[in-house]
Amino acid sequence: MRLLTVIEFDLILVNSYKLNDYLPSPWLFNHMVVRVTINDRSQFIDPTFSNQGGDIRDLYFPYYGNALVIKPKTDVEDTPMNFDGKTKVVEQYKLLDDNRSRLVVTTVHSGYQADNNRNILNSMSRTALEKNYLDYYTKLHPGITRIDTVKIKDNLADNQIEIIESYEISKFVKEEESTKKKYLTFFASDMFQQIPVINSSRLAPIYLSFPYTGEYEVQLISKQAKDIHNPPLFIDRDSYTLGKSIGVSGDTLKMNFQMTLHKPVVEVDEIPEFLDDFGNTEELFSYSYYLNDDGSIGYAIGGIQRISWLVVFISCLTLTLCGFVCYRWNQKEDFGKIGPHYYEVPQIGGWLIFFGLGLVVALLRTLIEFFNIGFFNSGLWSAYDTFGVSQGILFRAIAGFELILSLITISLLVFCIYLFFKKRDIFPKVALSLLAVLFLGPLIDLMLVKWSGLVFSEESEDYLELIRPISFSLIWGSYLLKSERVRDTFVTKYNNQYQYDSETTVSTQSERTKDEL
Repeated sequence: MRLLTVIEFDLILVNSYKLNDYLPSPWLFNHMVVRVTINDRSQFIDPTFSNQGGDIRDLYFPYYGNALVIKPKTDVEDTPMNFDGKTKVVEQYKLLDDNRSRLVVTTVHSGYQADNNRNILNSMSRTALEKNYLDYYTKLHPGITRIDTVKIKDNLADNQIEIIESYEISKFVKEEESTKKKYLTFFASDMFQQIPVINSSRLAPIYLSFPYTGEYEVQLISKQAKDIHNPPLFIDRDSYTLGKSIGVSGDTLKMNFQMTLHKPVVEVDEIPEFLDDFGNTEELFSYSYYLNDDGSIGYAIGGIQRISWLVVFISCLTLTLCGFVCYRWNQKEDFGKIGPHYYEVPQIGGWLIFFGLGLVVALLRTLIEFFNIGFFNSGLWSAYDTFGVSQGILFRAIAGFELILSLITISLLVFCIYLFFKKRDIFPKVALSLLAVLFLGPLIDLMLVKWSGLVFSEESEDYLELIRPISFSLIWGSYLLKSERVRDTFVTKYNNQYQYDSETTVSTQSERTKDEL
């Protein structure tokens, strides 16, 4: 007796958004797929997804969110989340002499990652592919050359692709500017690119490169490593997991990174955790080592993290100049200012109280951001060396501008707070100068970043960062220019006297003279 196989097909309308948040409409869908049911076993298939490998029962189906079966009396349902795919990268460095290294990169894509990369490999010539791979590692190691053709093995039955690259690096060892010590830096750039950079004031969910499962292992073949004592790291959150470990096996130092993004978004209430976990992605996805004279390496916790005395000197010089300017400015007086028609200077009140509090809060916020950035850390100034010499120079120039801008802002804030409580006549002009710096500084900084082509954060986040200082400057700038309270309150001169209307002074003095007589 022959068994009857029942095969059913259903057309499915899908959309990547949450359709339950909208009123029903046929225009909400943007794609159509198929659901196949064989003997009570259902499976979604996207016929437009080409070059898929593996058994038909294991075909990858992208996460399209909500789906609607085109049948009577059906409801919107979620499509399955498929995590069956992984990318594993092994970078093996072998030191040849004092400054040369051989690099062999083995990349294995499986599951949906194989499907995605198979499309890319089939659409490019071998020459273009090899050039792209070489350009990628040239950003990490400027003195690199390819010593063999790229080898590609595509196992369609198991849906696995293996890619092997071979290079030689002529300038592998770097030298620290301040100490002249030699060091090596390794960077899991593929994982680094999966994590978006956001600011602490973000109020919207964070969209991730979902799905992503990756393992990144860096191997350094050299003499026995010394002082390798970094504890493993493991982060397990609702939207992602991250592991980081290091170990020595014989003559090979192994640095391992593992990360999985198993949700498309990080919800708003999870953003503080995300900021704690990925607050310093350059350090998180890297290892740095000093190279000893005998060829062995010694680990420096957190990478090359030393004080940059050049930055300390520049900061001291900038603060000294700012202090001198503020000292001379403090001795000046606003001779065109007309003060109140009475002898006692009014107390600070009204909206001035909020402006004074705003100055104090702005100073504290600026100081916290200044030290959180880590301007005095030499690791900051070498962070972009990983991406190439030219980008490293641009990065230092922009970081130098931000350093000086921060110091000028801090100096003006301290000076303004001093003048504010002294009720000095020059306070409004100094405060307007401060607001001009708060307005123009971030704007110029953003223009420099966009011009340089460096990527620090999402573009939308960059523009959102301008809202706070620009709004603060415009609102309080208008208040300082138009407020009578400001005009009548800040009248004290440099010698601790206050200014007042000259006619009122003459009449008052005449009345005192008559009384005395």
